[in-house]
Amino acid sequence: MKFLKKFKFLFIFIIITAGAVLAYLYYNGDITMKKNKDAKPVSGIEREKEKQNFEDNNGYMPVVFVTSVKREDFKNVLSYYGIIKGFRESKLRFAVQGSIGKIHFNEGQKVDKNAIIAVLDQEEIKTKIEYAELEYKNNEKLFSMGAVSKETLEKSKLELRLTRLDLEKTIIKAPCKGIINTINFEEREFVTPQDEIAGFFDINEVFCEIGIPENDISKIRIGQEVEVFIDAYPSRCFTAKIGRILPRMENETRMQIVKIKLPNNEELLKPGMFARTHIITYQKKNALVIPTAALKKTDQTWQVYTVTLQDSKKGIVTLSKVSPGFLGYTWAQINSGVKEGEYIISDAIALKYSLTDNSPVEIILSE
Repeated sequence: MKFLKKFKFLFIFIIITAGAVLAYLYYNGDITMKKNKDAKPVSGIEREKEKQNFEDNNGYMPVVFVTSVKREDFKNVLSYYGIIKGFRESKLRFAVQGSIGKIHFNEGQKVDKNAIIAVLDQEEIKTKIEYAELEYKNNEKLFSMGAVSKETLEKSKLELRLTRLDLEKTIIKAPCKGIINTINFEEREFVTPQDEIAGFFDINEVFCEIGIPENDISKIRIGQEVEVFIDAYPSRCFTAKIGRILPRMENETRMQIVKIKLPNNEELLKPGMFARTHIITYQKKNALVIPTAALKKTDQTWQVYTVTLQDSKKGIVTLSKVSPGFLGYTWAQINSGVKEGEYIISDAIALKYSLTDNSPVEIILSE
């Protein structure tokens, strides 16, 4: 029994000693272990370690993401959220004071141009008109008999005209075809010329109001094409143009207000709707397009690493000069230097490698 116990301790001691020796030899380079070429880096830190190993000529083949050069219609946009508003919004008021006699429309109703929206109580003014008409007719008869002067006749005619104009002041008409937005008073309420009776907006045209951050202001101009998307119509794209750029920044948001003019012949767009806008800053048909991250800037030129595939996992690098036509945040349009279908390194981290012509790389194909 004692023998077995001693043997057990001896066996454990031998195992521990052997493990320590193997660990020592491994970390001092006496034992080499083949790296798993199927292992893929998963973080920027590991990619930086790869870069160092590659530059130290340890024989480690760097792993890079590659994509093919595409030919497509290129469009660069700036995206912002906005809100639909009436292009012409009016606050409707009476020109004189009085009690509201009749309101002919409700909130949200469509009205045609010159439609009567509301009138004041007209009993008093109509009585004045009747009196002025009678006075004028009497003076006409008297003038024909030579009983009153022409001046008296003209004066009564003028008074009749003024009372008729006063009648017009008791009526609110729609300035154009539109929608009643709000009704702020009820019938028989007393109002003055300072009171807003109703809110009205033109529905033939609307605009989308957006705020532009300070660093994007230089990219915006009047007449620029805009794509507008409304959640209520998910399959529709409303094309529009920038109509107004307000001259000053908003103090609180540090945004410059831009108004995008939208035709609304179908009357689908309503004030208050939220909108997503894409302001088109650059576009080109049938253009060569690559990821912006694939570009490497030197003192004089832009370059990309093209890759000639040897098989599905390996390739050979060639450094190529390119001429960008436009650089966006994500995609770049290229005028020359690459061809459609060529493979390029699209990984920004991989561009830090000291790759040269004919450098071998392990590749991961990406779209």
